[in-house]
Amino acid sequence: MKSGEVFADREAAFQALVKTHEKLVSNAQVLADALGLEMPDLPDVEPESPNADSMIRGIGIGSLAKSTEEFVAGGIWEDEETKRFYEDIIDLKDRVPPTLLEDAAKSSVNVAEIRPASPELLREPEKEGEGASLDGDSISDTSSEHSTAPEEKPSLDTTIANKGVGQKVDILLMKMAEATNRDVIDGIAVEFIFLNSKASRNRLIKKLIDIPRNRQDVLPHYSRLIATLSRYVPDIGKAVVEELSTDFRRLQRKKTLTDARFLNIRYLSELIKFRIVAQHVIFHIFKVLLDDFSHANIELVCQFLESCGRFLFLSPDTNAQMAGVVAYSHSFTNE
Repeated sequence: MKSGEVFADREAAFQALVKTHEKLVSNAQVLADALGLEMPDLPDVEPESPNADSMIRGIGIGSLAKSTEEFVAGGIWEDEETKRFYEDIIDLKDRVPPTLLEDAAKSSVNVAEIRPASPELLREPEKEGEGASLDGDSISDTSSEHSTAPEEKPSLDTTIANKGVGQKVDILLMKMAEATNRDVIDGIAVEFIFLNSKASRNRLIKKLIDIPRNRQDVLPHYSRLIATLSRYVPDIGKAVVEELSTDFRRLQRKKTLTDARFLNIRYLSELIKFRIVAQHVIFHIFKVLLDDFSHANIELVCQFLESCGRFLFLSPDTNAQMAGVVAYSHSFTNE
């Protein structure tokens, strides 16, 4: 569930069960022939979703996955404006010279280069309320905008140019805090491509992660910025999702309900609606929260469902999994 891969031992166990099933069916056919009876029909079950429909029927909500149109008007999105916000993502190639986009794709770095390989990344903050960042820690800017190769001396022109780019990036990052509509955040995405560099990306990622806990209003717009840039600079989205996943695991160990945990779940929910988060990550989070069905996790599940439950349930590629989540969570409420 964490990696989205099937391990060899589980694959072997599955194959062994398949062979056992085939043997049982064969023996049942022999027995039916010996008794002079017809072999009962054994319906085939799709391996992708063996549990969802059966569990749902078992708890009496079979119509939930079958007739979503009856209780949710408008489909995945609440209204047309919401649909445009999440689906009508601008294509930067229509607003930026192609050479800049090619350079951006070539210069994308691995997530491992962006996030410091330091144990302090998982260090708990001394006080839960301190700091304005998502988790009390921040990503280090691993490359300076004024750095040059050791054997070279920076020229005056290069220094001035780097300083000028740095100032423009500063202004751009400051504008992000007030980017509370679609046109402004799209404009920031276009401007960033003109300033794109490894150092600029690191600073942008840090800005996208270090969000004040009282500024959840910027999460949809930051997520749209990530979705817009990720088409040509994919390491930005990967770095943010990896950092949020790490934060989720760290905050989950605390067991207490904090503003940081709400912000973490809400941020992931927004990125899910822009399809930046992989499906196996989404449903692993659901499983972790439901397996430890405490008061804090119940609140987080409600926040998760309120933020992106409709999207996940009504999207064809996640409907079956969400139906399973509904059935799984219903079993807890019965207990």
